[in-house]
Amino acid sequence: RLRGRNKIAQVPLALGGLTSLGVVTLNDNSLVRLPLSIRALTSLTEFSAAGNPNIDLPPAVVVEQGIEQIRAFAQVVHNTLKTRHLDLSGFRLMELPVFVGGMTGLTALTIARNQITELDGVFPLLGGLTSLN
Repeated sequence: RLRGRNKIAQVPLALGGLTSLGVVTLNDNSLVRLPLSIRALTSLTEFSAAGNPNIDLPPAVVVEQGIEQIRAFAQVVHNTLKTRHLDLSGFRLMELPVFVGGMTGLTALTIARNQITELDGVFPLLGGLTSLN
């Protein structure tokens, strides 16, 4: 457990190699990102990252939904590295995550079944998009 007034900003990528890990508590740190390798933690039954107000990958709204959604989100982003299609459907997002603006090679973006109300700031950065749903 890594909680209680620490200043941990990023969890090492190697976390994904700890496949027997059953409980991860990262409360009250300075987390900004969780590694995409978290999708490999198949034995994980308890996960908490409360008290990390600046977390953006995955977005805080996904983290609040629990480990299954976190794993699903991490898998989607990982798959995008190969397919160049980012499908963020149904993650209950209120806004497009900041990291999407840095995905300049993205050709397709799907954001269906969310609560996103504005896209203005991201589109100038996504000049290669050929599909938006």
